Amino acid sequence: MTRPRFSIVIPTRNRAMELHHTLRTCLGQVLRDPVRDTFEIVVGDNDSTEDIRGVVEAFQSPLIRYVRAPGYLPMVRSWEFSVEQARGEYVGIVCTDDALLLDGLQAISDALAAADAPVVTYQHAYYYWPSYGRPELRRQLLVPSFVFAEGVQDAETLIDEALRTLYYGRLPCFLNSFCRRDILDAARERAGTLFGSLCPDIYAGFLLAALSGKVHVLNRVVGVGGVSGSSTGGTAQLDPLGAASLAYMQEYKDEPFLPGLMAFPFTASAILDSAVKALNRLGRGLSIADVLQPGPYAEYCYRQAMLYPSPAREQGCAAVQAFIASQPDGGRTIARRLQLRRLQWWLKDHLPAWAVRPLQQAWHRASQGTGALAAVGRDDSGELLFDNVYDAARHLSAPAAARAA
Repeated sequence: MTRPRFSIVIPTRNRAMELHHTLRTCLGQVLRDPVRDTFEIVVGDNDSTEDIRGVVEAFQSPLIRYVRAPGYLPMVRSWEFSVEQARGEYVGIVCTDDALLLDGLQAISDALAAADAPVVTYQHAYYYWPSYGRPELRRQLLVPSFVFAEGVQDAETLIDEALRTLYYGRLPCFLNSFCRRDILDAARERAGTLFGSLCPDIYAGFLLAALSGKVHVLNRVVGVGGVSGSSTGGTAQLDPLGAASLAYMQEYKDEPFLPGLMAFPFTASAILDSAVKALNRLGRGLSIADVLQPGPYAEYCYRQAMLYPSPAREQGCAAVQAFIASQPDGGRTIARRLQLRRLQWWLKDHLPAWAVRPLQQAWHRASQGTGALAAVGRDDSGELLFDNVYDAARHLSAPAAARAA
């Protein structure tokens, strides 16, 4: 059997309606050279009770392969199972409620043709499904812009930047990348598995970056990250102490965060924990103390805590304050930094995007920011409101690709 150039892997459990629209975006890829840029779509069904097979078969497409796990698997193992089924030369993941722009694979193919790198990473817009837990965000498409350098980057530099800024969007986390098969094979040989820790995508990002040497980074939106009422990450962001989040955490109770991190499920803690665990599988012998920068870590966690509902907000803020107080100078340096950051956050939350972006660009040029600028939810035609992720992706796709779909 001829190997396809690309494998789009969709690990899923239930969520049949969302999967239908995600598959529409993947099947709708418009390519200049479809003979060269062949692709397959692998739907990895994690023992669903909904009729996932029926959703796949309704498309009657030879491009889709349906595979079902032998029984329920924790998310990390489910992703491993699904990616193992991929046959393509380059492999990426699109989650059940996410999307590729209709010219997304073409953008990846162009990047591969432009420079020699074993992996390409890209950026996302964000779409909130009608089932999302915050009514004011439902059906919205938020489109950020990015000002960091585009092109082939040294992977170790990207790792260092991710640890400094806690922004991992330039690392090859599978959800934002297509990685060449030989790098995946090397990762399995060196680390045993592609995924690990509480956040398999972040873990894979550090692991694959460390093995790839070079990463071709795109600073443009190529995918849409969907957030629904069933999203693992989406529900955790809403309330890390909610029932769905606690059930997910229970699956990983035997793999707690490494010592030195706050005893609260902050995303920043998951990033650092995943980084150390992934890099140590390659023999680096790191501890949290080797990668932790207390100021940015405390700021990130405080910002996240303030967005939580009670009682998670109070517990999260208490964890941050305890961490700050434990620092050598009693936390005075971090407290001063935090005051400045509160002002920046207030400006970001209250000023229009056109006014925020120059400030963010200046912060990025001072090597303090990630290069991801404020997201906007409207264009000249008004608010960007859509009923599903396919319509959102079609709106952002190049006009020719959108018309062809």
